[in-house]
Amino acid sequence: MFKVLYIVTGDTSFDEMLFLDTFINQLPSKEIENCILAPPLPLSHVVLKNRQVRIEQGTRATTRETWQALLAEFQPQVVILCDPAILLSPDAQALSYFELEWLEDLPCALSIFDFRANLLKAENGELAHKRYILNDLEPPATLDYDFLIKICPPHDYTPSSNPKLIHWHNRDLMPKLSVYAVKDETRQKLGVDKDSKVLTLVFPVENIIMASDKGLGNHFQLVTDLMIHYLNQLKGHYHLYVVNMSPPSEETDFDNVKVRYLETLEMDLLDSLLKASDLFLTESLTYPSLIQSALREIPSLCLGSSVGINSQGVLTHSFEKLSPMVQLKLESIKAEAPQTLFPYLSFPVERRDPWPGRTLFHKRFFFYLVDLCNEKEMVETLQDCLNGGPLRDQFQEELKKYIQTKLDGPREAEQVIRKLSTAPPRYL
Repeated sequence: MFKVLYIVTGDTSFDEMLFLDTFINQLPSKEIENCILAPPLPLSHVVLKNRQVRIEQGTRATTRETWQALLAEFQPQVVILCDPAILLSPDAQALSYFELEWLEDLPCALSIFDFRANLLKAENGELAHKRYILNDLEPPATLDYDFLIKICPPHDYTPSSNPKLIHWHNRDLMPKLSVYAVKDETRQKLGVDKDSKVLTLVFPVENIIMASDKGLGNHFQLVTDLMIHYLNQLKGHYHLYVVNMSPPSEETDFDNVKVRYLETLEMDLLDSLLKASDLFLTESLTYPSLIQSALREIPSLCLGSSVGINSQGVLTHSFEKLSPMVQLKLESIKAEAPQTLFPYLSFPVERRDPWPGRTLFHKRFFFYLVDLCNEKEMVETLQDCLNGGPLRDQFQEELKKYIQTKLDGPREAEQVIRKLSTAPPRYL
């Protein structure tokens, strides 16, 4: 049995743990045993079924002796450090149970799984320097490594002769078969009619926490209310699933729209819900499910906003005019919590540059960026993406190019592990 140890040194986000979860699920469980050392919160994001996966919790009680005992007992042939930026941060002691010096105890090569795309071009054009560099610090913090794993997608596959750089093929092994096998079954369990459309709206946990810290709690109900208002204008029947949000006290079902609020959703259930969806929506430009939905040919929307309040207290926006319903909602929010209204692409980070307009993003993640408060544009976009039209046609056409660019060269997870295992022990 080949053994791989994954080290998560801090509270890595739900988004980033999706990558690790997908990676391990590509590995053959009968040949490779995996051990994850991580704090409790990231571990709660990982759902691995029928896998050789061992879970070890890293806490403030974890010492170097505890770490050395794990290495001696598990005897890994490959060690993958996930998101080393935490260890290189000036606040590392506050953010992590793990200490940088402990890496000296490794009996094998050190590989880095870099969620933050910390890839720098050397003078000769090759990707990835010999050391991991955290540019946000002065002077930059660095870390020696033996291999650097690049995630494709969201990153482009760039051919390189650099022996330290490995591109990982981040997609389901059989995505389309998986979709069709699960879609009907999931819809039946959800009570969705064959002719109804399913929309999944996910508010990332990190966004909710940041919004709560900034006093922006009213925002999420506004988004949901506007989505229901727009769907009410379309023909047909719709099921809207809102993930990571508590249900309001009032009635949430309408003539043609049924709304269900899921306060928490485990990763495998979110994956099944996504496979049953006709449209995926979120407010994060870098949410990994944007990749999974694209690879399953499910259109995705990232909901941004150009609405703000000027120095005279008047609502401003990039489009011609607010519809009466949207204006009413925004005026109500302005009276109760004016700090909630500001332009953004990825909530809750305020944007000061001009609003780019409806755009099909395809550089890293694949989705349409739309202005949540532009009713005319939103209704048109929903109509096209759900029921067919020019926007859906453009999505499918560009998707073929996107997949070819991202996935023509990277290796599957098992190939990555086999490559990592060829490195000599670090003490040599």
